[in-house]
Amino acid sequence: SRQLASHMPSRSEQILVAWMNAQLAGHDDAQWFVRDMRHAVGDGRVLLKLLDRMQPGCCVTSSTSLSSAQSNAKLVLDVCQEHFGLNVPGMSSTDIVSGNAKYVGKLVSHMMWYQCTRSLVSRRLETTTTTSKLAEKTVLQWSNDRVKRYKKWLSTHRDSMAGNEPKLKLSTTIKSFRDKHLNDSLLF
Repeated sequence: SRQLASHMPSRSEQILVAWMNAQLAGHDDAQWFVRDMRHAVGDGRVLLKLLDRMQPGCCVTSSTSLSSAQSNAKLVLDVCQEHFGLNVPGMSSTDIVSGNAKYVGKLVSHMMWYQCTRSLVSRRLETTTTTSKLAEKTVLQWSNDRVKRYKKWLSTHRDSMAGNEPKLKLSTTIKSFRDKHLNDSLLF
């Protein structure tokens, strides 16, 4: 299987890395900045930190720095299954340690989907009655808030990136689902 060692990350990998960094925003320690998937996931610590950000307390991340990469990777898969119901058929902890592009990409995509869906549902419950549908305005506000948060984080961490900034063009604020910045169905 193809490894994540390619020099030019794919568009989907860039988006996953941007999502990971947005989730890790707020941690002042530069160790939580993801430059590329291959280097980020090998020891499992970044994935564990992401899971803990998604549901605080679901895994003990403080003790993982001394754990082996294989143990951390196994813990990632266990937490994904037990706490989030996320499963990538055929994936093993070895796929995380080796940076298997197919499986790691799917796992992080599942995590991103879960977090985005949870955020939208939470936003709906805050702004509407439980029987009404999620309004377009609410989704647009949520999307713009996420991009704004990521832009702010990115501007404060440019120095620590040392020329490894993501090659994403962040759009301006979108006003509707027909906005020209969404022509490729990606907000970035």
